[in-house]
Amino acid sequence: DRGLRRAPVVEAGRVIGMVTDRDLFRVIAHTIEALELGDAHSSYKIEVHSVIARHVLSVAPNDRLEQAAQLMLRSKIGGVPVIDSSGPHPELVGILTESDLFRLFVRRTLMQRGHRLVLRAPARGLSELDPAAICVKARVRLYDLSLYPLEGGRAAVNLQVGTDDIEALIERFLVAGYEYILAEKN
Repeated sequence: DRGLRRAPVVEAGRVIGMVTDRDLFRVIAHTIEALELGDAHSSYKIEVHSVIARHVLSVAPNDRLEQAAQLMLRSKIGGVPVIDSSGPHPELVGILTESDLFRLFVRRTLMQRGHRLVLRAPARGLSELDPAAICVKARVRLYDLSLYPLEGGRAAVNLQVGTDDIEALIERFLVAGYEYILAEKN
């Protein structure tokens, strides 16, 4: 009814498994097959515990989103329960889904007013040439900063900034040894 594709199965306050829409579709296919064979009573009474995935991967509320996304990609799953283990008993506090990550990505990269600036950092290392520090010195509002490692110790730098003078900011990065790739206004 709610359009969910996965749900945690909780017993005595503890997550014991996950059931997905795929799990349910497999059960439905089995039920239809049983009905066609004349067994109208046994297959539609399957209990949830017989179809759930028992090995549940999870994240904690304070885990980094990047780590959660990597876990989901590596495990080829579309969502993970968020479990808070800080109290006396682990508690399910939510589910992080691929849709949540997409919404966050769009909000962080496209919804901010200002400019998107893409640069390539020199191989000297970001600790010496901190892109956030350059923005602070230029008195530029920094909404988002993403770093992507490249070969040779370099990194692609993606910034979402608020400034009226993007050219002056680009010049500061060029003087610091960065390579300019792209600037676009949002």
